[in-house]
Amino acid sequence: MSRVVDGYIDEEAKEVAEVFEEGVIPESEGYIVPYLLVEGDGTRIALQREEERRAEVKIGIAYEGWQLVGKDRYALKGKTTYAGVMSSQQFWG
Repeated sequence: MSRVVDGYIDEEAKEVAEVFEEGVIPESEGYIVPYLLVEGDGTRIALQREEERRAEVKIGIAYEGWQLVGKDRYALKGKTTYAGVMSSQQFWG
């Protein structure tokens, strides 16, 4: 039985292999980031109808810094998020 996400998982695995095994650098259109901050965490969730009873969802965020958006208010600049159920090694690359 095939899952709906199988195609997306295969595509993501291909992209990871291109970057880490073949050294292909994704297009950045000449954009240079002076600082890149990365944070990650995880939370355990209960699984239904699976052999394993629990799994950890890993969540990460990368951003360039903060920008002022109002009086004493800041927002993350250039924010990118990533989440998935995978090993720590796979998540951090």
